[in-house]
Amino acid sequence: MNITETANAFLYNRLVTIAKSGNAEALQSLLAGTGLPALARDDEPAEQIFNALESGDYGNLARRITRLLAKLLHQRAESLERSLAAMGGAAIGGRNAQMVSSPYLEDETYVYNLFLLSSRLPRDEALFGGLRRFFDIGFTRGVIITTTGNRAGFQLRRALAEQQTDLSLRDYFQDLLEDKKRPWNPGRRTELLEAWRGLLGSLNFDKDRDDTLRTIDRGLRAIHDTVEPHPESIDLLTLALWHLDNSFPLDSPTWVSYLESYWADWPELLRDIAAETWPGLDPQPLDELPSLPEDMVKVWDAFGDEEQANFRDIIRRNAAEEGQSFINQLLFKPFVVSDLPLQEVRNLLMRLADHFWPKKESPKINTPDEPEQRLDINSQQSKRRVSMDRLSRMEAVNRTLTEIERHLAEGHESIARRFVEELIEQQRKAVVADSYQHTAKTLSKAATIAQRYGLLEWAENLLREACEENPNDEVSANGLADVLKARGELEAAEQQYRQNTARWPNDEVSACGLADVLKVRGELEAAEQQYRQNTARWPNDEVSACGLADVLKARGELEAAEQQYRQNTARWPNDEVSACGLADVLKARGELEAAEQQYRQNTARWPNDEVSACGLADVLKARGELEAAEQQYRQNTARWPNNEVSACGLADVLKARGELEAAEQQYRQNTARWPNDEVSACGLADVLKARGELEAAEQQYRQNTARWPNDEVSACGLADVLKARGELEAAEQQYRQNTARWPNNEVSACGLADVLKARGELEAAEQQYRQNTARWPNDEVSANGLADVLKARGELEAAEQQYRQNTARWPNDEVSANGLADVLKARGELEAAEQQYRQNTARWPNDEVSANGLADVLKARGELEAAEQQYRQNTARWPNDEVSANGLADVLKARGELEAAEQQYRQNTARWPNNEVSACGLADVLKARGELEAAEQQYRQNTARWPNDEVSANGLADVLKARGELEAAEQQYRQNTARWPNDEVSANGLADVLKARGELEAAEQQYRQNTARWPNSHFVVNGLANVLRKLKRHPEALSLLSSCQSPDCHDLHLRAMILLDLGRIEDARISLIEGQHLAITPVQKEYFQRGLALLEIRARQYDSAREILARLPGNVIPLDLFRLHTEVAQGETAKASELLHSLEARRSRMNFNECKVFELVRQGFGLNVSSHGHQPNESELEKIFDAEMELQLAVNF
Repeated sequence: MNITETANAFLYNRLVTIAKSGNAEALQSLLAGTGLPALARDDEPAEQIFNALESGDYGNLARRITRLLAKLLHQRAESLERSLAAMGGAAIGGRNAQMVSSPYLEDETYVYNLFLLSSRLPRDEALFGGLRRFFDIGFTRGVIITTTGNRAGFQLRRALAEQQTDLSLRDYFQDLLEDKKRPWNPGRRTELLEAWRGLLGSLNFDKDRDDTLRTIDRGLRAIHDTVEPHPESIDLLTLALWHLDNSFPLDSPTWVSYLESYWADWPELLRDIAAETWPGLDPQPLDELPSLPEDMVKVWDAFGDEEQANFRDIIRRNAAEEGQSFINQLLFKPFVVSDLPLQEVRNLLMRLADHFWPKKESPKINTPDEPEQRLDINSQQSKRRVSMDRLSRMEAVNRTLTEIERHLAEGHESIARRFVEELIEQQRKAVVADSYQHTAKTLSKAATIAQRYGLLEWAENLLREACEENPNDEVSANGLADVLKARGELEAAEQQYRQNTARWPNDEVSACGLADVLKVRGELEAAEQQYRQNTARWPNDEVSACGLADVLKARGELEAAEQQYRQNTARWPNDEVSACGLADVLKARGELEAAEQQYRQNTARWPNDEVSACGLADVLKARGELEAAEQQYRQNTARWPNNEVSACGLADVLKARGELEAAEQQYRQNTARWPNDEVSACGLADVLKARGELEAAEQQYRQNTARWPNDEVSACGLADVLKARGELEAAEQQYRQNTARWPNNEVSACGLADVLKARGELEAAEQQYRQNTARWPNDEVSANGLADVLKARGELEAAEQQYRQNTARWPNDEVSANGLADVLKARGELEAAEQQYRQNTARWPNDEVSANGLADVLKARGELEAAEQQYRQNTARWPNDEVSANGLADVLKARGELEAAEQQYRQNTARWPNNEVSACGLADVLKARGELEAAEQQYRQNTARWPNDEVSANGLADVLKARGELEAAEQQYRQNTARWPNDEVSANGLADVLKARGELEAAEQQYRQNTARWPNSHFVVNGLANVLRKLKRHPEALSLLSSCQSPDCHDLHLRAMILLDLGRIEDARISLIEGQHLAITPVQKEYFQRGLALLEIRARQYDSAREILARLPGNVIPLDLFRLHTEVAQGETAKASELLHSLEARRSRMNFNECKVFELVRQGFGLNVSSHGHQPNESELEKIFDAEMELQLAVNF
């Protein structure tokens, strides 16, 4: 026995002992990896157990282990349920998600292997029951039971698919297949195949063939609809059919008889791939006999006339099964072929069958590094199917739609309309069986583009045309309802949604749309009921979950709304709608700092999310930061010109700033552009009221209430203007009507109290205010109104107490505490900032923002080990926190551990592919490692994916400069400064590249413009001083550096280089030593050591330079260049030759400044002329010194 067999025998005996004793705990230990033989380290414990089971008497022992495993599953599930009950019944539901406190769930190896072994063992009802309990807890109730990568969760789903003993999970797998909202990525492709295999596991032809076939039909259509928009992934459909064919012991004619009625109605692509799997579904007759290889011709000629005629008929009909049967008969009655033995004749007959009807093989999905392989039914007579031509046409349609969108973006609406008309006309002329389906899809896609650009009437017409083209297209029907809702035609939209839900009762999109339109119409109870029905029917539907939170917010149930939003963001962390809703509800609760923080997090994570950008502007406006709010609104309207919310917000902030004429102008522009925008119409009435034009304001409000009778804002505004006109009775009547119609409207309730106060009914007003504060305790307007009425009644002490309660009620929360720490850090008061962060983390231990801030400030203080430790603690506690993961990579880069930093960045980009910070960091570290081509490629990928990412754009310019492509670098910097005029990095980079090109006057001019724009920036001052140094205007440069109030390491180092340029060696040495004492991080200290080495080289004290360089790291290109200069200047030819060859080998990794120094040293010392070289003259030596100084100053520490 070899070592593997011995280990399997040992483990098998151990399993026999466990099975006999019924020791479930011992089995648990094995699954956790304890006590297993040391075999291949990549084998999971469950795999080792299963291999051991197969090495002996599998059947009996496997059944006993299965029963033990079922017992273990039930025990652990029961333990988890008890833990949940002790925690209040749910692991998620508060402000933060929690990990269930169970040692068996925290042991990821055990949990994963528990499910892995379950998927391998024989089917067992008790085992499936245990898995179902984990499924109900882990998936349905949203408990976090998996770790990074969701490994255990995926394995649980696989185990459920393999162990199914009833139909209870069929709907779950069907919903996974039909979920159209999931992003298309490798994980979704894997999920589709797993769901399909799970669905197949629930089928049984013997019990109900018709139900089984209907389920197969529905599942295949769902896979087709998901895969069809992605032509590169059609092999998924082939693989799905292969799994279907191999899951049941049916021959090809049986499959054909079962599926032919469904096949006729399938989409063309699905029909074609199914016909490749079972050719009998679509016989393709051949006009003539294909050519045969020479050795098979002998067999053909040996056929009799009858055999040849029969075989020709079979080939013409392409009847594969009949042809195989015909050949098989001949195999048992072989005929004689001259000069060939009988066995050779049989071989030729089998080859003849394979020639016409090749055996099916398992399809595969090609990986990027594998050549493309496709199934070929007949290699001699391959025929391009119509579906392949249709895929090409679909790609052409997509390109045309892209052009249409481009024309709309450029304002060429007429061209876009003409393109759509021509495209539809071409599709209708196409000779394709189901062209009406494709035409309807194209119309629907074009309507989506039109709607995106605010062309709602055109979009509605296109969708109505699509519905006429294909009445069975639910996507077009839902799109039509959506457009009607967007146009404000709410009754028509509701009617359309109800028709859709009646026609397609399983369509969750229509059900969600119906709830949405009920919410917009103000029927909040009906909307809530509809949303709850949706979430009960489709528990994975995040849209309905968000809508439910929205309607709770609209009803004024802010705590319940916040709880729902937090549940949503915990369950779907990539759902920006819930994240925006959470910020909105925080804003509505008056927690403005928390709301601002949430909005900023959202805009950082989803930079293209205009809703969060608008919300951020709203909260800035609510906080009274009107200039910042206006700036944010203007940025929004510039970026998203079709966004009416930002346009309305801009008008609102202009109104709040007292610029009433500008506000009125903006509102009128809005109402002209978006005539269905009730918000702008209300705002226009508000501004007329604010300007004192009360009659015009009242008229506008009445027009609004007539047009939008469900608009409570206009109704409140009408009451407000009546109050302002002194018509207090009419105002009170209007307010009472409002509160009766919208009982959750706190604005009308406050207005009613205000009008009572204005009428002098102070007791009634106080009572109303107290009712308001009791109902809406977070409403500071009512609280202030209560204080006002107490003051009006002369109860000054009570009024003062109320005011103090108000200021105490809305104090700085944890977001403000973090902001304080941030500003201390920004001012350089790092000790105070660290102290504040530590106070915050002590007060709010679940606040990851504080924990990250603490790590950041430790990094800024140069305490890199402590910073790394803090980041690792953060990533362990909040594994989904990409900020900590990025910070960890940053600190590794700062410590010079570039390989570890690169690995961390790559892990981050793999985990969070939408995280541009990690992508930028990866490019930065590639640049730092000298891999300039790879860095450039990464930067270009970043700028293509995130065109608004200025960091990557600047990094691209930097790497072009480092590669010596100075013209391209200058062009990139100019593009950056034009796009981001407030970005000093681009402006400084432009000046630096001008300096590198030798255009020193232009560089000086650019730096002076920068200093005027950013007078407090050390980088700008340093850049200008360096240019003055190169212009030999040393006194000006030194004077400029002396003007810095608090010189930093950069200032002291540059001062030393200028003094060195003047020949003031000792003064330069003093400046470098002073900077070395000021330096915090090891990288900064090493930088000043390099400066001292350069000083000794400049002073031609080569022995001293050699000593300093010996203490610095080896195999670093800039340091090796300094070493080369030192050795060759001292005549150390052997060491110089060794360094020369080493640097030559690394030349491809050198940047522009390094290449320049290398060439000047080689030329100046004659290293490229003779092995001994020669000493350079003073002019050449001065050039070398200047290049080395530029190399030293270019280092970023």
